[in-house]
Amino acid sequence: MKRGEFHWSPETEGLALGAVYYGQLFGFMPGGRMAEVYGGKRTLIAFIFMASLCTAAVPFAARFSVHLFIACRFLIGVGTAPVIPVLFHLISRWIPESERSFNASFILAGYGVGTFLSFLTSGMLCASEFLGGWPSVFYIGGNQSIGQYLSVHKDSFSNPPTSKRLEEAVVGDWPKMIKFKAL
Repeated sequence: MKRGEFHWSPETEGLALGAVYYGQLFGFMPGGRMAEVYGGKRTLIAFIFMASLCTAAVPFAARFSVHLFIACRFLIGVGTAPVIPVLFHLISRWIPESERSFNASFILAGYGVGTFLSFLTSGMLCASEFLGGWPSVFYIGGNQSIGQYLSVHKDSFSNPPTSKRLEEAVVGDWPKMIKFKAL
């Protein structure tokens, strides 16, 4: 069996692995409330951006200090914990009541699919020499999420009726659309 890069005790490894879950204990309640106060979009983007930065920093943190590594893992937990409460806040604002259960199920199914795909790709990346093997998992995952942040932080909305641009795009020119005859 190949020996890893780090020589941490089993207790340290357990603390490092559990740090995400300790962080999640601190993120659930404030995240949902923050979505109500500041809006779901801002809250979701802020927490995911924090988790993404910490994810991309994990390889550096692990090589610098086990304590910094554990802190990054803790902050990843804090950043990912509010996702579900904030998503339900956004669903309650955006999806008609009659369609919420289907849409919520569909959205939450993405977690399972995403986890499955990340396990497949993480294993392949760790076995490769791309970006140093195991660090590539964190570089790619963190930077991909940072890229998503950059693409949505200006042009997404917390509430449907608050945006004139969105209203115009959704409502459009209904009289012209209704007059259109299908072939």
